[in-house]
Amino acid sequence: MLKAYIDESGHSPDKVCNFVGLGGIAADEESWTQFESTWQAALNEFIGGEPFHMKDFVCVPGRGVYSGWNEDKRRLFMGTLVSAILSMRPRFVGCVVSIPDFQNLPLALRNSLKDPYYVGFQEVTRGLSIIAEVDNAKPIAMIYSIHLTYGATEAGMAQQLWMSMKETSENRAWMGSYSIGSPSTCLALQAADLFAYELTQEFECVCGTSGRQMRWPMKQFVLGETSGLFVNAFAGPVFEEVAAGLGGNIFKTFQQNVMQILNARARQA
Repeated sequence: MLKAYIDESGHSPDKVCNFVGLGGIAADEESWTQFESTWQAALNEFIGGEPFHMKDFVCVPGRGVYSGWNEDKRRLFMGTLVSAILSMRPRFVGCVVSIPDFQNLPLALRNSLKDPYYVGFQEVTRGLSIIAEVDNAKPIAMIYSIHLTYGATEAGMAQQLWMSMKETSENRAWMGSYSIGSPSTCLALQAADLFAYELTQEFECVCGTSGRQMRWPMKQFVLGETSGLFVNAFAGPVFEEVAAGLGGNIFKTFQQNVMQILNARARQA
């Protein structure tokens, strides 16, 4: 049975945030069991068994369990975590949503969509169900990082949206179960946190002015030993098509371009 873990990065009320990203990692149950053993061993070795949170790890200078770390130790730890993820040969499914472009939507459509989080939530959920269908597997179990603001709870708005998709989506037969967990206690959600952060950072870079190359972890997710990475993005051209109610040609072309850009950037020296 396939299981997927999903976490988010970025929040629309954050004035310095341009993108909201959701990242899902899918693998079979046996692979997840092996992953947890490897991941926990890395946590025990490097940070005394404390849970991994990307927002703490990226702080410079290091704080908490990362206080006093040099760059070599940071790279060794991150390399160990990324290797643990890739060892499962997982499927990555992500979606990034432009906050400025979302805010420029017509008011009625913006109110209907509620928040960039829910746009990404639907796309990642749909993408994971497609993976289960293509693999001819059993319906995929989906475990989301708990989020009180957006109702990623036992009976909140995100859960209600998932149940609505379960009833109406063309891929509903492959939507197995919905549940939630906390990255503080769920190792797989810590991995999803890492992927979601790197995905969002990549789009901040691609659409910004920094000129920075793709970060090393994201490059491994694009080019490493995986079963595939699929990323959707919602920005100006796609939102214009959504607002106009067109047939999807712009959307399909835009998604193809997104993947081409990611692959090209991953291959840069």
